[in-house]
Amino acid sequence: QANFWPGDGSSFLFYSTSRLAVAMVILLPPAALMGATLPLLSEAIARGGWAPGRTVGLLYSANTLGAVFGAGLVGFVLIPKLGVHQANLIAVGVDLLIAVVLAWAAFYLLPAEATKPSVESKPQQATLSLGHSQVLLVVVALSGALSMAMQVLWTRGLSVVLGSSTYAFTIILVVFLGGLALGAAIAGRFVDDDKRPLFRLGMILAFAGLLGFAGSSFIDELPHTLQGFVVHPDLTITELLSVELLLCGMVMFPACLLLGAVFPYVVRGLNQGGGLGDLVGRAYGANTIGAIVGSLAGAFILIPMLTVYTGLVALHCSQILLGAGLIALAGSEGLDRERRMRWVIGLIMVAATICVLPGWNISKWSLGMFRVSVARAYGADAAEAFGRLIYHADGLATTVTVERSEGVTLLKVNGKVDASSHGDMPTQVLSGLLPIVLHKNPKDVAVIGWGSGVTPGAVLAAPIEHLDLIELEKEVVYAGRFFSDVNGEPEKDPRTRVIYDDGRNFMKATKKRYDIIISEPSNPWIAGASALFTREFFEILNSRLRPGGLSLQWIQLYELSGRSIKALWRSYAAVFPYALVVQAHPSSNDVFLIGSQTPIKLDRARLLELMKHAPAKERFAQARVFSDVDLLPRLVFGMKELKAWVGEGPLNTDDNALVEFEGPLDLLRFASRGADLPFFEAVEGRRHEVIARYTTGWGDGTSKAVAWGMARAGRFEDARRAMKAMKEPDPELAFVLDRFKELDQRKVLEVDVAERDADYRQVAQVMIDTGARHAENTLLSFDGFVARSSAHAFLAGYVLLHAGEPNLAVQVLQQAAGDAAYREQRPALVYYLARALVEDGQVHEGLQIMQTLYQPKDEEPELD
Repeated sequence: QANFWPGDGSSFLFYSTSRLAVAMVILLPPAALMGATLPLLSEAIARGGWAPGRTVGLLYSANTLGAVFGAGLVGFVLIPKLGVHQANLIAVGVDLLIAVVLAWAAFYLLPAEATKPSVESKPQQATLSLGHSQVLLVVVALSGALSMAMQVLWTRGLSVVLGSSTYAFTIILVVFLGGLALGAAIAGRFVDDDKRPLFRLGMILAFAGLLGFAGSSFIDELPHTLQGFVVHPDLTITELLSVELLLCGMVMFPACLLLGAVFPYVVRGLNQGGGLGDLVGRAYGANTIGAIVGSLAGAFILIPMLTVYTGLVALHCSQILLGAGLIALAGSEGLDRERRMRWVIGLIMVAATICVLPGWNISKWSLGMFRVSVARAYGADAAEAFGRLIYHADGLATTVTVERSEGVTLLKVNGKVDASSHGDMPTQVLSGLLPIVLHKNPKDVAVIGWGSGVTPGAVLAAPIEHLDLIELEKEVVYAGRFFSDVNGEPEKDPRTRVIYDDGRNFMKATKKRYDIIISEPSNPWIAGASALFTREFFEILNSRLRPGGLSLQWIQLYELSGRSIKALWRSYAAVFPYALVVQAHPSSNDVFLIGSQTPIKLDRARLLELMKHAPAKERFAQARVFSDVDLLPRLVFGMKELKAWVGEGPLNTDDNALVEFEGPLDLLRFASRGADLPFFEAVEGRRHEVIARYTTGWGDGTSKAVAWGMARAGRFEDARRAMKAMKEPDPELAFVLDRFKELDQRKVLEVDVAERDADYRQVAQVMIDTGARHAENTLLSFDGFVARSSAHAFLAGYVLLHAGEPNLAVQVLQQAAGDAAYREQRPALVYYLARALVEDGQVHEGLQIMQTLYQPKDEEPELD
């Protein structure tokens, strides 16, 4: 396929057309042969004397039921257990076995008469005119188009609710096909005796549209319904999948049940001018052509032009109106005109009413309750936690929303938070700057995945020459304008070229080579994104690097099993002989794998050079890197330690799709706790040794730099170990580390204030007698307690800190510290403010404040 594509992002339409052509060349021959089976089987069974409706209903139902079984077997068993290649071989083998059995049966078991054409295969029933027969072919084509377009939109709507995993798509497909199969089976039992097939077909289509809308209308309520199940701590994987199957069934199954009856009724109503095989072939062909058109129209026209909800409404109304049109034509079946017109007018009014009803609540729809940890953490307050919706678009590939809460902007893709303007900043910034620090002189950089635009903005803060940004969904880039305050508007930089394409396909096709390729797609359990975490993809990246080039791959440590994480890291190590593992932040569960064909070391001179560059310095601050030592604690280990931890085991490949199938299950398995990752403990206390191995430029002061870096990161045990390796102890660091031991019970009470204020006295007494939690409740019962004096604020902050509320404690203690005279009198206030900042994750700020207490003399400051 790469030969058809220039690989320069110049023509998305040309690329899409070439992909369609390649797919047709590969799939059309076997698909055409498979499509011939239903007409042939219909003709064969009809020669046995079966009526057409019963024959087609049975065969269409059996065929679709087989598709249900096949989809479920492949999605839940064969690929997860055996891989794509072996699953395909099994399918081919079974197909060939059936062919051999049928050939043997035809040769040895069937009498010669059975192979002769039947001249009495026509059922004894009334037939329609030629004109009505042509109408029915149009109807079956339109029905196929509407059904498949609806399936595409249902998939988009429900994947936002259930998560975009392979399991979710399999469940949606199973429910859709299962409804069609059962509907065809039921219709096959009654269709031959129906004296008004045209009228009945119109009713089936109309009520399919009505029931379809009834199911679609409450898709936005399903996240709360799902949340009600997943919050139970004993929920099993089987129960979770069953719940998702039930939710899909509630939305899709009633309408699909009726849609399954369409095909038998169409065949029953067609003119019987030829054999049943000919009728089925024409109807099946028309239906399939309609399905193809509907699939393309649903994905490429309805969703981007109308949104998912409005597109579904349009499809359901079209089904209702199509049914009304057939009822209007059913006069030849003995129905009086007045009765038919009442039905037609009623259905038109129903369709008009549906069009004006209010749509989905997008905030509810995109809550992302498929992430069990989120559902359990936020409970019923999830909508308030994520904030106010400020942008929504249903793009060609994904649904994109932007929400804002308390000054924090969140980007969601298909309901999952993929970027933010606060908590994700270290990850987004360092994924752009870190490889530039590690590379000697990068000129051409590629970034796969736009996200919030912060990563490409960080890349452009360095003096590079050119940036290629590959993003699949245009709406993600458009949503980036809501992050302009933190991303620097990289799309406006003349060095940027935005390419709308799949990152893997582009890298496979392009002839260009890069100094740095940064891959930061969504999570590896998401279907589609999972292809950007396999060994084969890493090999593609490696082939597109210049000599000495670097690849950076983001990988999560949360909501994944240790087995999955090891498989991902092992796959990366199988391609790149040299690698570093770096945390985005000392407390982060995001890590970067940086790989190359040449050794990699963090060079202090290169880091300082980049930190002096004003735009980059600002970006480093966003990642909480204020000094060269702040980057040291984030280095976990290199290739030697990486290989020792991952050991021998499976890789994550295109064939086994290990993480694509394991990852969605891990969302439940590790919803309440992270996977056991002993590599952190393995380097605990000896990080200075690892850092010295993979850094250069710190000279004899490496241990001191590491010690201060670890302290600034809150890794106090590592700081103490590194300090022991120093040639000369640092008394200031020793003082600070001593003060950051376990929280102690230092006196904060002021007797004169307690004598004057009974409320102050009561809070202090409760704290002493029953502990911080009870004291917090007492504190909150008094109006304006904090505002009464700096002493009141100090006591309140002390109570909140000990009650496990460091964020609130910081706010209150900062208020007390704003009183300079009081602060000078009470060094303990500064001490507890520093402690609260550290407990709140603001280690750098806490360390700086604690350093103000250091006095380079024998006397230590009084903290009581």
